[in-house]
Amino acid sequence: LLALAYQTLADVQQYAGQSEDALRSMRRSLQITEALTLEDPKDEQKQIARQQALMREIELLVENHLTAEARAETKRALEIMKPLAEQSVLFQHAEDYGQLLATTPFPELRDDAAALRFARKAVVMTREIDPDVLHALALAYERNGDKRHAIEVDNKALALLPAGAPSVFRTRLEAGVKRLSQ
Repeated sequence: LLALAYQTLADVQQYAGQSEDALRSMRRSLQITEALTLEDPKDEQKQIARQQALMREIELLVENHLTAEARAETKRALEIMKPLAEQSVLFQHAEDYGQLLATTPFPELRDDAAALRFARKAVVMTREIDPDVLHALALAYERNGDKRHAIEVDNKALALLPAGAPSVFRTRLEAGVKRLSQ
């Protein structure tokens, strides 16, 4: 619960333009999450919390121009996430791994074919009804140069969101579709 509170604080700080503070809060969240994961390494919910905290930390490291640290954390995250994505029956492992492979700013750490394979796996596991998972697939399609399918999948994700409910996620999806359509 404390780890989640630090993540929420990091979100608020990032939204308020306090990127350095957000990174500190996210690091605290990750520290707590990793300690909990060490206590029970087979707990998949803790593993998912750790990989998502790592992804947020990487995003904030990049935002704070800490490139070498972001690269090292990305490499570490991919090493942690790959066996989970390959073996787990939980879609989140495949989704997160595929998304990180598709969105990492470090070309030497990308694997476009694997990003698409794991994003597709997650979509199948969720029966195409999870907008976040569909967006991960759209990101993988985009990384693989398939704009048409990226737009199609993001539009499907948009259609699954509650009608008229404004959200940061909806805005991000709409902006992505518009950018890809140009």
